[in-house]
Amino acid sequence: MKKKEDNKIILVGIGILALLLIVLLSLKIKYREPDYTELTPEEFDLAIESEIDDIEVKKLSSMKEDERIKSYASRFMDSVDNEDYEGAYEMLYEDFKTNYFPTLESFEKYAKENFPAVMSLEYTNMERNGNIYVLWLKIYDYMRPGAEANEVNLVIRENELNNFEISFSAN
Repeated sequence: MKKKEDNKIILVGIGILALLLIVLLSLKIKYREPDYTELTPEEFDLAIESEIDDIEVKKLSSMKEDERIKSYASRFMDSVDNEDYEGAYEMLYEDFKTNYFPTLESFEKYAKENFPAVMSLEYTNMERNGNIYVLWLKIYDYMRPGAEANEVNLVIRENELNNFEISFSAN
């Protein structure tokens, strides 16, 4: 009788060790460093872009809703502020671009005429309707202290984390 119990204990122990080994191997595979040495330059760029997107999604998923939406708005406004008009233009809602800025050049001209070269932002209100957020903000010209703020409403549609579109109206 004792021998059967000893065999059961040994089998259970072997089973637990095998399960532990499987879990450890799967974690090692899951968290191993990617090997980029065999990739073409285009594949490498896509792989790096995917890694960055994964990191950004993890960061966004830990944020509160208002922080996440403000981060999208800041990303857009930072692009304008840094004269990355192409990056900002890509964030715009497609119908909004079609109706108001059919070309990158038309958006760039508008941005240069209507946004200060160096700006600071103040978020004053936010409302949500489903996956659509309206964010009220004041844009101050950092180079002209005391100048009146430009009030802007950003409309942000969040399709999923780190996948959003923006349109806006200036008062």
